[in-house]
Amino acid sequence: MRWELRPVADLSAGLDVHDAQGRKRVSVAEREGGPAGVNVWDAAGHLRALLAAGPLPDREASAEFWDADGAYRAGFGVWPEGDAGAADIETE
Repeated sequence: MRWELRPVADLSAGLDVHDAQGRKRVSVAEREGGPAGVNVWDAAGHLRALLAAGPLPDREASAEFWDADGAYRAGFGVWPEGDAGAADIETE
């Protein structure tokens, strides 16, 4: 496991955790105009989970999940429209 603290030119900050093969698996980040939270990736590099606060108007706070193909599967949170609970998921 390897980790790195990364200040970025756009004044964001984060901590990335990599597995033994060098793949980013977890990041904790805060950036202007983006969420502050935790992202989790699978071994293939797909975003699988997000625990975040902000940014408005996208969300107040949420826990969100994607499948291995990148499809959004579930979200639970406090949404900007005043709703709280599960996100509406459009099916194809």
